[in-house]
Amino acid sequence: MTKERKGLFLSVMILLAVIVSLALLPTLSAADSHESDVEIEGMVKATEKDDAGKATAVSIEAGDAEYDVMLDDQGKALLEKVGTKVKAKGKVVEKEGKKMMTVTETEDVP
Repeated sequence: MTKERKGLFLSVMILLAVIVSLALLPTLSAADSHESDVEIEGMVKATEKDDAGKATAVSIEAGDAEYDVMLDDQGKALLEKVGTKVKAKGKVVEKEGKKMMTVTETEDVP
């Protein structure tokens, strides 16, 4: 094989490797984030506060797990329940080791 052909062959192989890597990237990302329906019971805690000390982000601590709550309408309602024990239903996605919960129902637990 001539030097020019070797260079062309190497270039084609590198390009092929890049294309295959890019094609697999969405598959690897999707494997990291599996969505599941859950029902948990735990304490609502503030994870972020504004300058006035009001909760701007919350999570629910349930056993050894902590679920960061997405702030849609149901999630925003939990901003007022910091320090309250609740039962929550919703969908959980785990990404990069963190559990993110979209809450669909909540009720206070005595």
